[in-house]
Amino acid sequence: MLESLRRRRERYPELARHCDRADLFDVAAWAVLLHDLGKCAPGFQAMVRGGSRYDHRHEVLSLVVVGRLDVDGATRGLVAAGVGTHHKDASRIRERYPFGSADRDALLDELSPGDEAAWEAWLGGAGAPSLSKLGFAPLPRRRPLGKRDALVAAMGALQELVDSLVDGGDATSRLALAARAVRGLVVLADHAGSAHERLTAAPSLDSVAAFRDAAASSLERGLEPHQEAAARIDGHALLVAPTGSGKTEAALLWAARQRETRSGKPALFYVLPYRASLNAMRERIPRYGVADGSVVLQHSASAAALYGYLLDKPDGYTPSVAARIALHERNLATLMTAPVRVLTPYQLLRAFFGLPGHEAVLTDAAGGVFVLDELHAYDIPRLALILAGVRHLARDLGARVLAMSATLPSVLRAALAEVLGGSPVSIVADRATQERFARHTLRVAERDLISEESLADVERRFRAGEAVLVVATTVARAQSFFDAACARLGTDGISLLHGRFTGRDRGEKERRLAARVGTRTRAASGNQGGSQGTLLVATQVVEVSLDVDFDVLFSDPAPIEALLQRFGRVNRGRRGGLRDVVVHTHHPDDAARVYAPPVIAAALDVLRPHGDHDVQEWDVQDWVDAAYAPMAAAWKLELRDRMAAAEDGVIRINLPLESHPELARQFDELFDGSEVVPGGLADEHERLLLERPLEAMVLRVPISNGQRMMLRKKGLLERRQVGTSSFDVARVPYDSIRGLDLTARDDEA
Repeated sequence: MLESLRRRRERYPELARHCDRADLFDVAAWAVLLHDLGKCAPGFQAMVRGGSRYDHRHEVLSLVVVGRLDVDGATRGLVAAGVGTHHKDASRIRERYPFGSADRDALLDELSPGDEAAWEAWLGGAGAPSLSKLGFAPLPRRRPLGKRDALVAAMGALQELVDSLVDGGDATSRLALAARAVRGLVVLADHAGSAHERLTAAPSLDSVAAFRDAAASSLERGLEPHQEAAARIDGHALLVAPTGSGKTEAALLWAARQRETRSGKPALFYVLPYRASLNAMRERIPRYGVADGSVVLQHSASAAALYGYLLDKPDGYTPSVAARIALHERNLATLMTAPVRVLTPYQLLRAFFGLPGHEAVLTDAAGGVFVLDELHAYDIPRLALILAGVRHLARDLGARVLAMSATLPSVLRAALAEVLGGSPVSIVADRATQERFARHTLRVAERDLISEESLADVERRFRAGEAVLVVATTVARAQSFFDAACARLGTDGISLLHGRFTGRDRGEKERRLAARVGTRTRAASGNQGGSQGTLLVATQVVEVSLDVDFDVLFSDPAPIEALLQRFGRVNRGRRGGLRDVVVHTHHPDDAARVYAPPVIAAALDVLRPHGDHDVQEWDVQDWVDAAYAPMAAAWKLELRDRMAAAEDGVIRINLPLESHPELARQFDELFDGSEVVPGGLADEHERLLLERPLEAMVLRVPISNGQRMMLRKKGLLERRQVGTSSFDVARVPYDSIRGLDLTARDDEA
């Protein structure tokens, strides 16, 4: 455990300065050394040997030694926090063992004079690790206090610390940061030590030169100017560059520069909005010389995602081996030992909302190198929470931030500059790069996507051998277009992709698409079209993660950034010439639940004058800003107000040493979604839950809470129990071609 703590100090030594405690890591080391001494209690030892459950808290008994330390009261309080709260919150400890209670007396009665003598002998050199050899200050000498007086001293110091935190009422104060860090460091060291896991390294990200060497094959054409700029910047940055122009490599070059110029080797947090894009990035980063074991995926279904990925690799992983590796990575993510994390912002927000273990998560994030990709994907309430959290990490804990996108609205750019405390360096792809990435001709179709004329256009393109992408706003519209297309063209070469497939079916669809129209596949074959047509009908899930290269796009109207993401899936590999991207203007009523009509109207007002013109990358930023213009003032005001509310009502009240159920309830309200198992897969799901639980997870389909309520109201939802696991079965049509059908037809229809 002390070795794990030493490596934490090496990873980010500046944490002590941010907490205004030069001795922070020494205090944590003392707590780590002492935290388990109470396990000498006979009752605990009996439990370890197979006896009955131990009814007391061993860590409270460990506080006896803390009370004897010859240190000032503030230092004793911090050591007591590390020792006494490494399993339970401070309030739970105080409630269980108040002064004069029978429980306190019973616990102390378990500590014999022989045990205390053994403690002192062990601490004096008969077994305890040498703090000095590990670079920590020696344990302070002990005062000659009896065990009851010593526990009073430790519990009193802990109470004084808690009272000071409550009186201060600010989780960003230096005292609060120190208390958070001590508890966080002890928990991190305890968990890693118990799991026998060490903090791993990512040498290819230790410097720009190291990254360029490790990623030489990916960078064989040389660096784009925006990549070179990213490699030079020491500090916060904003990056805007066309889709497919190497933003990921630029971000990793920037991250390598931060790790090269700062003390320690802080962890890299690559933050993305969607599960699918996370999975793709987890697979991608090892291409740049980062060992598989040094990259972990952090989202609610990460183990199942990695399990499926391993089964599909050509290396021949068996289900049992794939499951072992996937579960090990999930544990690594929990232990926070890996130097590279691929995650959603919600993994960090969990900590800001005071969920159990928040001190460890935020201590681990201190000084982190953060890449924030596609921030425009979040609505204002979530964006405000994310930015408030980022501001705290950057302002109070030394985090470095790169925000990047193919487009970055000026209002968001200004908000980021304010959050990051000044003027982050702006990196924009130069004119020459933008010219080389001119790939599209815009067409504006004044009609519904699901119209006879549009279907005829799609049919013509498909029969000519083109790879055609159709993007609809809702799953129901995508299914409707797909049905109509199949009626005209048959099913060969035609597929449907949206968010209501099982993970297993969606993964298979994405693999087939990659084999057919993947950017690398088409570049390697020199495919400019040909006799074999391809048609993908999709929802906005196609905007992220898929590295595909279509010849033409037909799209429902959408916000300007979403449309630009869709454009980026056409002619992605710049295979020659410009390709049409067709935006339809009809915004049906059912789509208004997804995109507000004023947002759609603003996007169309911007695009209409450019119909039948080539899309120039240097115009795109103007389009985005023009689309935001009608709502910019209201957008900025709402974001500012919500960020202030998040700062005061979440960030600052998330005091350490306690979890916060009232904040946790607010966190739960952020999410509108759950999962169901299609009725036809329920039996297979039950069997897999017993045999291969991770594989069972890929048979679930995400739905919204509103859709769940609808199914329950119609009697189409059934709760099942298998051992300790329960799940909902949706008795509605499902197949691997169309996905889950939530039209919820009556049985007799």
